[in-house]
Amino acid sequence: MEKFVKETWYKLVNYLSREQAFLIFLYLVFTAYLEHKGYKSVPYWKKRDKISDLIRLRDIFKGISGYELKKAVNDFEKSIVWGEIDEEKGCAVTVLALSEKLENYVKSCHDIEQIILILEELVVELDNLQFTPYSINKLLCALPVNTGTGMIAELFCGLAGTGLMMYDRLSESGQRTCLICEEQRKLYCDIAQIRMFCHEITNPEVFQHDILAVGEKNGFADIQKNKYDLVLADLPKGNNESISVGDRTDFLGSQKKLYTEWVFIQQILDRVNENGKAMIIATKGALVRQREKEIREILTRKDWLEAVITLPARMYASTHMRFELLIINKQKPPAYRGNVFMADIDDDSHIANGLNEISYEMIENLRQAYTHFTGQGSFFTVVSLDKIVEKEFSWNPFLYIQLKRDGGKNRKTVELGTIAEIMRGAQISKAEEQRYSVQATHYWLNIRNIENGNISFDENSMLCAKSPDWDAKFGIQEDDIVMTSKGSVLKLCIVRPDTPKAFLCGNLTRIRVDQTKYSPYILYEFLCSEQGRAALDSIQSGATIKVYNNTNLSRLQIPYYKNAKELHANLKQTYQEYWETERKMRNKFERKRQQIMNKLR
Repeated sequence: MEKFVKETWYKLVNYLSREQAFLIFLYLVFTAYLEHKGYKSVPYWKKRDKISDLIRLRDIFKGISGYELKKAVNDFEKSIVWGEIDEEKGCAVTVLALSEKLENYVKSCHDIEQIILILEELVVELDNLQFTPYSINKLLCALPVNTGTGMIAELFCGLAGTGLMMYDRLSESGQRTCLICEEQRKLYCDIAQIRMFCHEITNPEVFQHDILAVGEKNGFADIQKNKYDLVLADLPKGNNESISVGDRTDFLGSQKKLYTEWVFIQQILDRVNENGKAMIIATKGALVRQREKEIREILTRKDWLEAVITLPARMYASTHMRFELLIINKQKPPAYRGNVFMADIDDDSHIANGLNEISYEMIENLRQAYTHFTGQGSFFTVVSLDKIVEKEFSWNPFLYIQLKRDGGKNRKTVELGTIAEIMRGAQISKAEEQRYSVQATHYWLNIRNIENGNISFDENSMLCAKSPDWDAKFGIQEDDIVMTSKGSVLKLCIVRPDTPKAFLCGNLTRIRVDQTKYSPYILYEFLCSEQGRAALDSIQSGATIKVYNNTNLSRLQIPYYKNAKELHANLKQTYQEYWETERKMRNKFERKRQQIMNKLR
């Protein structure tokens, strides 16, 4: 069936937009299933040789009660360009063949979900419709829920795939379950309702609702009063902006501006009843950003944080970022209280269809570790609330899990802030850049000047000091480590001897090591290593743009070596010998190349 679905999809997108191809697929899948279930409006034996002969969902639902459901069916049907399909003979033939094939294949909800799973791979991303990867849904359903969980809500539900998988899991275990969904886009609300009906939810409730609009402003005050045993939410990707929350009292903490994901999280927690929990997929920044530290502190001290699980990178088609699964429980079981389960499964994934998936083995291992909620393993640990307080309310699992290279043994570390001075570059306007470019004395370094561990100097980008303390604050000297403080990729370099005078702009950060305590070259080796890169990734905030702030950098754990200072001189000399050899080889190459080019002339 997978081969047929893919072949038909590629035929349809020759005639229709990807959205229309997706909609007609869903429409015919739902129709085939409901007809098989006995909601027949046209006998099976009737030959269908034109689009008008297709069984229509609105006819199937004539005998079904529920105004909202019928309206959803009607609006969904109207969203499909039937006229264009009918006018294009090749498209009509393809649709009719698809309808006939699906009628013979779709016999169960499992068949529906298998086809939708294939379509998710083909559609990738549609009108910002972000599908939660199937293996993440499987992971959510494998983790324990609170006893008595019956009322489930999925916010930002899209087509309700996550909520339905959890609903089916609990229903199959004999639990009496109710599922409510919320989605901002009307068309997806309609499709989600029909999909839920196919899963035998006779009165599906999907509310069109913008979670950022609260109270009476959008007429959803009553909906927001609903409290649930379990709330599921895969937060929207790619638009995590800082917004003002004004004087609203429904937010934890005193901050007047928050990133939207924490606004979402607060709204989600408001929907969880006093005995319930929330499973939320958020960015790494939500765990470490200084702005939301106060909120993390409040939730930690309430003992609501139950688990944080770092998911593999490259799971979503629209972004290669890693995301975090936050599990917040207002009524943790007695055995869980006072502790938090931390896991990082980024290295325990396999590739399928070009994207990472969480393996079934990993899901089962994680389920068992989470259920027992004790001990340490190669990918998880259980930490006390006191430990999180000690780490200044960072929820980043990386800080609490000892790296696999040590075989689970603790390695002595020091905080970067105790062995180095960390300074971000200068922030000035474009007008100031022009003003201070007159009688320039220093190069003005930006991200573009850092490449492959080297600094390039642009004669056209220079300026003089804005104030007498600029050299001390923003200048560079031999053995300084320079790294990006903000950018799409992390760049690092160490300042060589005889480097000309230069100032760093605000997109760069200077790390100046106290050489009586540590070696800048050993630190540089660590930061450039796979382990160091992972450590830096673990403290970065931001979505598509990586942001490294001074506070998080100062808390970065650096391996402690007894002989670091002894080996410093040898390592520095090795670097200098390499740089000198590289300089001579480059000069030799340029000289010979120029000689050959001169002969060509």
